[in-house]
Amino acid sequence: MTQQEPSFFLFKSKDLKESNAILLFENGTKFHGQSIGIDGIKSGEVVFNTSMTGYQEILTDPSYHSQIINFTNPHIGNTGINDEDIESNQIHVSGMIIRDLEIQASSWRKTSTLSEYLVKNNVIGMSGVDTREITRLLRDKGSLNACMMCNKNLSSHDMAAELSKFPGLVGQDLAKLVSTKKIYDWNEGSIHLNGKKINKPRHELKVIAYDFGIKQNILRILKDLGCTIKVVPRYFFSRRSTRT
Repeated sequence: MTQQEPSFFLFKSKDLKESNAILLFENGTKFHGQSIGIDGIKSGEVVFNTSMTGYQEILTDPSYHSQIINFTNPHIGNTGINDEDIESNQIHVSGMIIRDLEIQASSWRKTSTLSEYLVKNNVIGMSGVDTREITRLLRDKGSLNACMMCNKNLSSHDMAAELSKFPGLVGQDLAKLVSTKKIYDWNEGSIHLNGKKINKPRHELKVIAYDFGIKQNILRILKDLGCTIKVVPRYFFSRRSTRT
């Protein structure tokens, strides 16, 4: 009698019958996988993230701008994507690398799958990769840039040429790229699924938040504390700000 396969093995990611995605590091190391986002080619600095949850927050975190995120947790996409768990109004990462994409995402808040979200936001990504091997590579070699190609018929030489165009992040004014261009008021508080409310302070505080890549969750917490919040660009200066 054949032993029955445990049920958790039935929740597979995309069928990796054919490798159509390549990740080429600047030191020549290459990984093959399956495309989960748009077709194209993109370069960036590869960093790893060991979080077991919060992949949507990571993708929209301005501090990851121009970086390709390598997720060490083997299963990503379990709960899909929702409209609340974001840190900004766009995806800031240049790409994402995961071991296994869950195609049976389940959550009562889900509005789309992870793959659909990447395509909608014009982001490249790949699965079927040993992400922990990549993490060991980064641990041993230090910071590395890489080029990711999905569904494109390019040689390693072409990918290396594309990677050489990436300027790297050292010395880059990244705050300029992620800061708001206009002043706006923030009025949204945290979402409390248990229905509990935070006791606000007796005296309302007025806050001017300089956006150097601020996360929306920081603004939500300030709102929970009873603050009146005005978000301004990184270069904003006004004598009135010291009296507001």
